[in-house]
Amino acid sequence: MVRILGRSGKTIKDYWCSFNILSGINNINAAWEKEPVNCLNGAWHRLLPAFTHNFTLFGPVENSDDDVSRLVQEVGLDKGTAEDVTDLLNSHGQELSNENMEKLAKELSYQKEEKKEKDEEPPLKYMKTSNLQHILPVMRILTGELCDTDHDWKRSVLVKMSGMVSTGTYSEIL
Repeated sequence: MVRILGRSGKTIKDYWCSFNILSGINNINAAWEKEPVNCLNGAWHRLLPAFTHNFTLFGPVENSDDDVSRLVQEVGLDKGTAEDVTDLLNSHGQELSNENMEKLAKELSYQKEEKKEKDEEPPLKYMKTSNLQHILPVMRILTGELCDTDHDWKRSVLVKMSGMVSTGTYSEIL
């Protein structure tokens, strides 16, 4: 954008005022032209194989073991190796045995139970009248003592008033 503005001498406001749907379509077209066809075919090949033309699998990537090892360490699996990752990726194409399916089913049911336990709401607390009858007078006494002992009367009155305001809802309930 800086390059375009520098060439044309326009301000950002002028640029965006002249921007229209055709400009947006041209930007999208330019972005798609930079994308290699093989990459697009690879992305769509599994979903719509009939519509991918001249698709060839991507060639071998050099130094992939080093990259995989570095990524494994970045994730925090210090003991993982490139072979472990390769085995894991290859295992996704294999069919599951009955034992593996049973293990997965048990694990899923266990996860569902854990989620239910987490989702359960804690029991509601009940406020008793007797508690309010005890707490509210104590609050009044304590704020009164603050007024009696503090030499700054503005501060102590402010605290007393804020205490009365904050407990006003409970007084109304009582």
